[in-house]
Order: sequence, then C-alpha cells, then structure tokens
Amino acid sequence: MSKPLNVIEATALLKTAEKELKRCTDGGEKVTPGNHDFDLVIHLDGSLSRGVDTTQSPNFYMDKFLKPLLLSYAATLNKEYDAEVKKNPKTAKKDGVKPGTAWLETMMNVNGALGAIIQLGADKVLETSDSTLVALYNKCEEEAKEKFRAVTPKAARAGNTVVVANLERSSPTKVVAAKRVIKKVDEL
Repeated sequence: MSKPLNVIEATALLKTAEKELKRCTDGGEKVTPGNHDFDLVIHLDGSLSRGVDTTQSPNFYMDKFLKPLLLSYAATLNKEYDAEVKKNPKTAKKDGVKPGTAWLETMMNVNGALGAIIQLGADKVLETSDSTLVALYNKCEEEAKEKFRAVTPKAARAGNTVVVANLERSSPTKVVAAKRVIKKVDEL
C-alpha cells in the first residue's frame, strides 16, 4: 500500500499538474467525450515556497450594488408619491401606478431601456454616452470602491505558493518473465 501524500506534496502536485494542464490545453489538446483509461507513474521533485499570510478587502463588484440602489430609489419615489397623495388625494393617479414602479418598469423592462441596451449592445451604448456622465459614473464607482474597502472587514488571504518542480513520466517496472532456477542437491 502506498504512503499518502502530505499537504506540501499534494500542493506541489496540484500546482504542477495545473501548469501541465495549461500547457496541454494551450497546445490544443482536448479531452474527447468517453471513458479514458490511464496507467502512469510520475516522478516529481522540486521545491515549494509559501509567502506570509495577509489580509485583503474582498473584491468590489458595482453590479452587486446596482439592484438594491435601483429598488431603493423606486421605493423612495413611491413613498414620496404616497405622502403627496395623503396630503392631497386629488393628486392620485387614475391608473394607480406609482411613479417609482413606473420608473423601474421603464428602466428594467425588456421592452424599455434595458431591452434597448441589450439589443444595441452595452459597449455601443457606452460609446455614444455623454463623456461627462461617463466620467461622473467612473468617479462615483471609484469612490464606492474606496468606501467599500473602508467599511468591509478584511478577509484572511493565504500567502502566495510558488512551486518549482520537474515532472517526469516514469515507466513502471513490470516483470515480463521470471525463471526459476532449481539447483541440484549435490551442487549445494
């Protein structure tokens, strides 16, 4: 029975195998559908170094915050409308659709603004957008990243692991034939 790998050996094997897989796929090799048998023995020698663990802020994704932002804005429009109707019932819309709901429907409906952007393509819409508005959006996004990093607790991050190794395919040693030599009693 073979001795199990320790964490250093397993990590070195994993990192080296990932590099080898990338080399193969970059070279155009693919795994075809079906079952594939294999029998190989490998020899791996090298070294593994690990940097000091650190902490870092989680990644910031603006799209994660856009949905709550849009919904919050629509709700604010509806609350303002409800307050106005409460003060003056004559201002109520006859169709009963609140402005926040109508705004969100116009923005997010596939037959509305979002649908048009999907149809035209996001990059083309950005190319034709007012550069002042794009700059303002980019500035706000950068400020949001900074705020996110300031208020979000940092998460533990493992130090970089670097493996320098030589991976070789070894030929398994197989017994092809065995001869039994019987010695005569008088030769002993």
